[in-house]
Amino acid sequence: YAAGPATAAIEWRTLSTEADTAAGLHDAGDAIEVADSRPRGGGGVEILVPDWRRRRCEVRLVPDGDERAAVTVACAVADIVAAPLQQPLDRDGNRITVKAAPGDALRVTTSSAASGGAADATIFRPGDVVRLTVEPLLPRRATAQGGVEVRLRLKAAPDAEPITAQALPLVERPSSEADRPGPSRVEEYAAVSFDVPLPPREGAYDIDLEAVEKGGLRWSRPLASRTVQVVAIADAPQDPAWRDGTWRVVHELDPGSPRLHERLRRLPAAGLSGMPLPKMPLPQMPLPSMSLPNVPLPKLPNVPVPGVPLPNVSAMVPRLSGLLAAGDSTVEVHPLGPMLRLPAARSADEPAWEGIVVAGVQPGMPHLVEVEYPLDQRAIVGVSVLEVDAAGTVVEARAHGGFAVTPPPVPVAAGPAGLGRHAFVFWPVTRNPLVLIANPSCRDAAIFGRVRVSAGPARPPLTAAPSAAPAVGGRRMYAYLPEPDFTSFGAAARPAAGAVRPFADWRTFLGGATRAAEWTAAQSAAGTMAVVYRDGAAIWPSRLTRDAPRWDSGATAEVALDPVRKDLLAMLCRIHARERLRFVPALSFDAPLPALEPLVAKGGADARGLVLVGRDGRPKRTDGGRGWHYNPLDPRVQEAVEALVGEMAGRLRGAACVDGAAIVMSHEGW
Repeated sequence: YAAGPATAAIEWRTLSTEADTAAGLHDAGDAIEVADSRPRGGGGVEILVPDWRRRRCEVRLVPDGDERAAVTVACAVADIVAAPLQQPLDRDGNRITVKAAPGDALRVTTSSAASGGAADATIFRPGDVVRLTVEPLLPRRATAQGGVEVRLRLKAAPDAEPITAQALPLVERPSSEADRPGPSRVEEYAAVSFDVPLPPREGAYDIDLEAVEKGGLRWSRPLASRTVQVVAIADAPQDPAWRDGTWRVVHELDPGSPRLHERLRRLPAAGLSGMPLPKMPLPQMPLPSMSLPNVPLPKLPNVPVPGVPLPNVSAMVPRLSGLLAAGDSTVEVHPLGPMLRLPAARSADEPAWEGIVVAGVQPGMPHLVEVEYPLDQRAIVGVSVLEVDAAGTVVEARAHGGFAVTPPPVPVAAGPAGLGRHAFVFWPVTRNPLVLIANPSCRDAAIFGRVRVSAGPARPPLTAAPSAAPAVGGRRMYAYLPEPDFTSFGAAARPAAGAVRPFADWRTFLGGATRAAEWTAAQSAAGTMAVVYRDGAAIWPSRLTRDAPRWDSGATAEVALDPVRKDLLAMLCRIHARERLRFVPALSFDAPLPALEPLVAKGGADARGLVLVGRDGRPKRTDGGRGWHYNPLDPRVQEAVEALVGEMAGRLRGAACVDGAAIVMSHEGW
């Protein structure tokens, strides 16, 4: 992408969510070099173009080094602002698209209306007044019959009624002829500012903006629209009485009720006229904190439904709580009472399984799952909670894990002491989650007993008395989050219009991070160690990672909810401080870095010493071949690591809850 004169460097960021993006996109001063070594399902770059009226954009793509098949696309940036450009690249349907970034027609900056407020802020406190500045850049009207105004509506949710509404007229900005070398296809207006008071309650709020042309006889015509999002995070918990809550049983599966077992076995899947569950892509189910193989979820039978969208979970499973109509378990008499027996798996890819529907739960509330099992067996058991996503097309695991059972060397006498209990908590996002119990072992059967699901209060109750602060030299216990993904804490994605997959917005991250902190506090832990940089992407706006959107799917959504990239690091600090928890951000260097990859790609003397040499004398690739292992003894590698740690530390300055920083020394990293 040429930005103009050869002396002008361009500012850009990547739109790819893949970990090795930096290995294929290199900064070349006034251009971006694209040198991908493998196919990608998506990607792109977003360029900030100053003085856009005078600039041109040029893209030159060479397939597989064949200069004769090179394709060049060139156009004026002003033309792209008015209308997108799309050009085919070959006869296979590949094409390139150059267009204005979503939201450019109504460019927005946010700040606190109070004196000293930070510019481009999106994290506020309940009751704050947000100053929203809008810079319109609208398509030129054929006939200017009326004035133009910008209307604003503040909402607590996309479909909620407006909390407040405002409108301001627009005044066209005068421009010199030098600024418009040709017939202009856009109209520029002077910026307008709104002061928007936020509600007194914590939450994420949508601000709908619409530019409207007003004419006579009460008619109006929309010219452009956009929704931006801000978040208000309180300094204290919203409900201080949460410690008095208790768990309430909402469903219990008792293997000692064979008639109920057989009745549910014969029930068809209600809502699909007797059809079994459709085949859906299911994730792997790793068993944490133990040396066990991953437990794949079972393949469910396929149901051809041509031309019909996939129904939601309530249409796929019985409306009654209990066992699914399909499953592999049988009732077995055991000295400790009736049990359910899962036979050995047919193969490593087809574990034996049993599904338990829990109907009518309340989304967003913590739920406790308890599975009893006899201790006199050798078994590996995987346990997951499955729910459909917001689009109703893919089943996702909200919680996954499992346990291993090893019989004692001395037989245990029958009685209560012979029962074990596996328990975990999940936050549902639908009303009909499915608890899946699987046996991945091809050699041993797995036996389990009662399965109990209990609902808790709005916040998880304490599981132990709060521990006193450790003495000097004592040790604190921290929860560990290996990646900044909060889906296991009931973080629901935002539905998108059309066939677009749901994406994460501020509600997703605020809900997940809040529940994670509440759960940590309920365990009486001192705080959280959370990995905030992994797979080459950070959870704060980072120029050193080209703002890679690996952990924020909303950063590349067409609705453009974010005036600036989300600062999830600041959100975690705010939430931990108000919960009186300590916070340790951790970094995992396991992917290519933009500062080093151009040197590696160039090769020669500049690259000597950057790549780690293995015991075989050859450069060592990372797991999956996503890039090279860097040599940690090279000063340039040390400087790149120090720069990233320093960037994070600069953003944490003044955060009293932070206990330091950590670097994860993983086998995948360098």
